[in-house]
Amino acid sequence: NGTSDVGETRMFHEDSDCDGIDDGFEDANHNGIFETPSETHPLKKDSDNDTLKDGDEDRDHDGVVKAWFDADGDGCFGNGDTVGETDPRKIDSDGDLIADNAEDQNGDGLCGAGETCAWSSDTDCDGVNDGHEDINRNGVRDRGELDPLDPDSDGDGLADGVEDENGNSFWDVGETDPLQRDTDHDGIADGVEDRDHDGVVDAFFGDVI
Repeated sequence: NGTSDVGETRMFHEDSDCDGIDDGFEDANHNGIFETPSETHPLKKDSDNDTLKDGDEDRDHDGVVKAWFDADGDGCFGNGDTVGETDPRKIDSDGDLIADNAEDQNGDGLCGAGETCAWSSDTDCDGVNDGHEDINRNGVRDRGELDPLDPDSDGDGLADGVEDENGNSFWDVGETDPLQRDTDHDGIADGVEDRDHDGVVDAFFGDVI
């Protein structure tokens, strides 16, 4: 009938929901039907209901989610690496159990100061998933939690993932405590006792039991 009815994209506006992504990229197969999980909704600014606008998650507005690029090949995001994009079709883009809006608290699609990266499941690259360090998954380090922005939460010289070998954020039998510099309270920091910093007591290295 030449007009845009309820449930139809606007014929004379390239971005019907004003989310920054053209309708043609959101309706990828151009059939006029919103199809999950492959497409974002051309009539909803926030397709996955995570409070982040689709165009802020898909920052280059091309309908394709870009992974972060590890320029130096060290496996950890840092200076010189290219930031990734969050997925406007998923509440938790990186699968770390923390919702994107809890990680990207200012909603700019980036991994800013004080934020974990919503497109990297282990922001500080310590071997422990962000969602296991931030146990209540609120995007804030609370008492009793590991720091998802610091690979060595207790500053004892051992990475959290070395101390918490199974990555569950709890101090289990056979592990040192990633929240205590001196697990056995002998006055010597764990990282000094475990001199090769591998989480194993080695006679060869003279590690202290």
